Amino acid sequence: MYLAYFDESGDSGYRSTISKAFVLGCVLVRSDQWLPALDALKAFRTALRIEHGIPMDFELKGHHLGRGKALKRFGLTEAERRRIYHGALQVLNDTGYFRVFGVVIRKDLIKARGRIDPRIEGWVRAIERVQSFAVENESFATLMPDVGHAELIKRLVRRMRRHNDVQGKFGTGAVVDHKLLNIVEDVSDRISHESYFVQAADWVAYAAHRAYYPLRRCCDNKVWFQLGDCRVLDVSRLNDRGDELNGMVDWPKP
Repeated sequence: MYLAYFDESGDSGYRSTISKAFVLGCVLVRSDQWLPALDALKAFRTALRIEHGIPMDFELKGHHLGRGKALKRFGLTEAERRRIYHGALQVLNDTGYFRVFGVVIRKDLIKARGRIDPRIEGWVRAIERVQSFAVENESFATLMPDVGHAELIKRLVRRMRRHNDVQGKFGTGAVVDHKLLNIVEDVSDRISHESYFVQAADWVAYAAHRAYYPLRRCCDNKVWFQLGDCRVLDVSRLNDRGDELNGMVDWPKP
């Protein structure tokens, strides 16, 4: 069994927003490796407390490390924030307990603005990738997102368990019924400041976000590559892209 933790970056609105994307980050943890995975995240947070005075219960989000405002009271330099963020991604890659992927819905490329809900486009793609991952690993998965989307996800999952037409794996144009037979139970959401795993999903979402919309200083478009071998590369097997962006789904295409 895999636990699929999710958090988001950007937002789903079209008006009164500066974000060009709605982005989901997913962290997959095998249930029998959950405790050592938690210990790895706790060890990272303990090091931050000792070195920088960041409390263990402080919610450490990707955009905090990217922009720095929420971390101002800790007196971190830009270089220190960058090093912490890179260290966070390194924990996910190096420990062997985590698999990750991202879904980037590019609102600036959506022509039917207001008629297409970026949340639905993002969550459908994310849920389908979790299903495929579970099948390929001969296992099952349950969805554990940050609070705020549980009812939407529940409706989507219940519908997709019964009927879900998608394009064939290799882009041939064939349509297959990709039912969610390996995703069990209803969504079990988590409050992000109470879950290191959801915060880790936020780091992934922010890295995916900046891969398409980089910040010149802290988070350029190469930061996604630091997730290395823990990326689930199959999610983007149909996409023509460099290695730096493998492990992400983006929609719509330019």
